[in-house]
Amino acid sequence: MDDKPVILPLPSRLYDKAIDLCVRSFGDDSIYTNVLYKDLPDRTVVLKPSYRAYLEHTKPHGLQFYIHPTGNEDEISCLMVAMPPNIHWPSEEWNKWLERHKQILEEQGKPELQERYDITEDFWDDCRESLFLEDCFYLVLLATSEDQRGKGLASLLLQHLFDMADKINVGIYIECTEERNLEFYLKRGFKVMQKLPYPVANDEFCSFMKRDPVALKT
Repeated sequence: MDDKPVILPLPSRLYDKAIDLCVRSFGDDSIYTNVLYKDLPDRTVVLKPSYRAYLEHTKPHGLQFYIHPTGNEDEISCLMVAMPPNIHWPSEEWNKWLERHKQILEEQGKPELQERYDITEDFWDDCRESLFLEDCFYLVLLATSEDQRGKGLASLLLQHLFDMADKINVGIYIECTEERNLEFYLKRGFKVMQKLPYPVANDEFCSFMKRDPVALKT
C-alpha cells in the first residue's frame, strides 16, 4: 500500500471543513486578537464568513489544494490557497463581503472595528503595490490540522506551488502576520522584503516575504 501523501484540488463540498481548519489554525493569531478584531468577544462570527469569502473569491483561479489522510478524501490534513500573478482581487464580489463584514460588526456592537479593518486593508494594498508584488503568486492560506503537523505536509504543498511558479519564472509572496512563522518561510527560500508595524497597532508587525523563482534544470 502506498502511503505517500496525495495533493488534490479542494472541492467545494469540503469548504466547511477548510473553514473550520483555518479558524482553528489562525483564530488566536495576533492579527485578529490585537489588530483587526481587538476586544471582539466572539471572533468566529466574523472569521468563518471571512474564510468562506477567501475561498469563494479564489475558487475561479483553481489554486486551492489539500492533502487528505490516507484513504479518506473527505478529511483535510493540510490546505493551501493561492492566487496567480497579476490577478486583482475581485472588487465587486469583495465589496459584497465588506458590506456583510460591516453588518456583522454592528450586530456584535463593535462598528468601530470596521475602520481598523479598512485601514489595515489599505496598508496591505499599498505595501503590495510599493514592493511590486502583483506579478507574483500570492500565498493566501497555508494550514495544517493539529494532529498532522510535523509530517512535512505544508512543505509538500508549498513545493507544489514552487513548481508552478518556477515553470513560468515568477515569484511567490506572502504577508506573514505572525512572528513565529517567519522561520518556517525563511527556511523554504522566502526573504523578508519589508517588515512594518500596522497603522492601527504599532506593537504588531507584518513581514512582506517573497520567494524568487529558481531556474529549472535543463
